[in-house]
Amino acid sequence: MDLRSSFAQLINLPNPTNEIVAQKEKLKKQIQNKEEQQRRGLPPDFIGKIEDFAKSFKSTNGATIVFQESMWQADPAIAKRAIDGDIDGIVSGDSDFAMYVGNGGPGGYGDIMLRNPKLAKRNTQLATLEIWTGQKKAVEYINGILQPKVQATIFPAKKWPKYPIFDGLNRIRARALLALALGCDALPGGIVGFGAKKAFEIISNLDFSGENPFGLENPDAAEEKLLQLIVEASKRSKPKKYAHVAAGLTREDLICWSNSLIFERTHSGYLPGETPTALEEYNHLLANVDVEVDVLDGPPVQECRGCLSSGIHDFLQAEGAYNCHLCEETVCRSCLWDPSLERKANDRHPVCLPCRLDSLVVGGIDEVTEADMRKYLRDQRVPCPATADYEHVLSLYHVHTCNHGDDFAGAIDKVQYPLLPASALHFTELFAADSKIRPTIEDLDKKGPIQSIVRDVSVAPKDVINLVCLLSSLVVNFKKREKGDRRLVDHVVPANVVQMGMGARVDTGGRILKRAIRHAMDPGTRGVDRANFIFGYFESDPCLIVLDHTVKASMRKDEYCVECAFTEKHFVASTCKCKAGCQNEGVGKLGSQRILCTHGLVPLVQLSQLLSESLAEDLLHELRIRFVTDEHAFTGEDVTKETRERFKVALERLVF
Repeated sequence: MDLRSSFAQLINLPNPTNEIVAQKEKLKKQIQNKEEQQRRGLPPDFIGKIEDFAKSFKSTNGATIVFQESMWQADPAIAKRAIDGDIDGIVSGDSDFAMYVGNGGPGGYGDIMLRNPKLAKRNTQLATLEIWTGQKKAVEYINGILQPKVQATIFPAKKWPKYPIFDGLNRIRARALLALALGCDALPGGIVGFGAKKAFEIISNLDFSGENPFGLENPDAAEEKLLQLIVEASKRSKPKKYAHVAAGLTREDLICWSNSLIFERTHSGYLPGETPTALEEYNHLLANVDVEVDVLDGPPVQECRGCLSSGIHDFLQAEGAYNCHLCEETVCRSCLWDPSLERKANDRHPVCLPCRLDSLVVGGIDEVTEADMRKYLRDQRVPCPATADYEHVLSLYHVHTCNHGDDFAGAIDKVQYPLLPASALHFTELFAADSKIRPTIEDLDKKGPIQSIVRDVSVAPKDVINLVCLLSSLVVNFKKREKGDRRLVDHVVPANVVQMGMGARVDTGGRILKRAIRHAMDPGTRGVDRANFIFGYFESDPCLIVLDHTVKASMRKDEYCVECAFTEKHFVASTCKCKAGCQNEGVGKLGSQRILCTHGLVPLVQLSQLLSESLAEDLLHELRIRFVTDEHAFTGEDVTKETRERFKVALERLVF
């Protein structure tokens, strides 16, 4: 978005100079590269699709696929299985496995990674495959198996690593320390000036085997020496950009970070095979709840306000702490908008990702600091407690700048959505005889993915058509952006969803839509494809009911259960367990209020995105199966000519 914004500004300049033309060409290439990267990324429903495929897979020889979602990251869980000898190889391109596995595994052959598998087009059999390993012993093992069968060099000499730093290194902490210095997930960028050559020189002069006949050095002493040398290298490091902040690291910093790599729990225990008895405060969540663990103070820890991929979280101060100049909150390097920002640039200030996204989506309405907002509220004599957090101050600021506080209470009566209270979504009312929402199923046992509604032959063809028409409204009606237009939610959210958001607030509908976009884009929010759906009717309008969905909180580690119902033109009902929402606590405690919080619109925004990415294709595939099963299903007497015309238009929307 930021690149497109800069490009749009240059387009509108009259009489562009050669310098501006060159800048435009540079921006075009950057935009193309970003688009290509996004196309290579995984779709938001990837995990759900993999899980569905694993469950439905049937092999002629009885083989099955086991789907397992890791407790934390997937890397340590996979590495642990390789160390335990449960797998023959790792299909991945992640270089961290060489550090995690090392020379572990039965026979020392655990570090075998299979990269870039390619299938033959004719018979889908494996055509080519790359085998990677950081262990010379594994190379000899693989050569012994494949060389008699393949008349070619398996590992060409030019492919051998120049600095095999992990070869034979049997100490996992030593490997973790080297990974931190070189750069890994725990410390991206590593230490400036510390490369593979430097690491190999250090390792070559240390003995970790414990087999030194002269007893000059034992493995523990070698590990301590390695730690000391990395600390000294960090002190000599002089990073110029935020992207490299690993300068002046202490012994405690490195041990704490290495513990975060070593003791990340998996389903089958810890990587070293032993349970830690003491962990730093920073790593306390990694402790096994069944074992008493001493919590150490460790190096200084700070709290980050969070960003698009996480809520509030702790980070080591050594990583680099920054104050966003807009919200004045502390953020870590990962949640900084531009981590490559040069420290010496006086005209640039640190901005956190949430504030940057706000300015991109709604034209920069948050481009004021909290201090400025508090001063404005004081000048307007608006009560604002000193203890109020940033979100509270921001809400008060928007209310009084949009409407200056005049007639606010009277305007609340004009708020249209939701049309029904939260109780309308509770099963006791949803399936009641007098329910205003009429599901096409008789009980909750038949709820499921959207595709299952189309697939179910018991669902009337007319209902399937109405569902498709309703979903097609989420892929059209985006406001056309003209030159000079501000970046508003109208350009990224369908017009009917915009109307629902605007109709749910007195004068901050744009804000609630903006927040919904942020939550929908947050990787921490579960994909809407994993929610359950029921199709029905509200009055005479087709209505889709979303159940059992969860949305990640933006400023906390919580997840909120969200359910909603909507038609093409109206937002019918919503429940959410956040403090601003309305929820059903159980029979006899049903929500009686009509409240749409920012989380309630997230399923609609996610559905709009998912339809453009993969859901529309899935629906068309299910419709094709219905046609094959019964070619007259959608041409029966109960399907009028007008309905068929609407169906045709809806299909064209989904296809194009």
